Amino acid sequence: MIDAEAIMAFVDDMLKTTGGAGAGMIGAVGAVLLAPIVVPMMGRLIRPAVTIALRSGIVLYRQVGHAASELVAEARSEMAADARHADTSSAARVRPHHETEREPSPA
Repeated sequence: MIDAEAIMAFVDDMLKTTGGAGAGMIGAVGAVLLAPIVVPMMGRLIRPAVTIALRSGIVLYRQVGHAASELVAEARSEMAADARHADTSSAARVRPHHETEREPSPA
């Protein structure tokens, strides 16, 4: 059977003789011993928060994707309108030959 006083004396001696290294080693041993208890408990506590964060991310992704597709469609529509406007402007500048004014002939 493990004697609690002996363990406390060992830990006390370890902290006194090794300084900071002993405290780190004791912390590491404690973490290894408590990990099988703490990790599943943390998983049960953290899982709902992670699920909510993922669901929120998916909703945000869908909304941004929808808004982005609307913006792309609007930009394409504006580009097409600009191209049509440019075509009509250039057609107005270049008149067919029969509509051009004739220069007076030198007499």
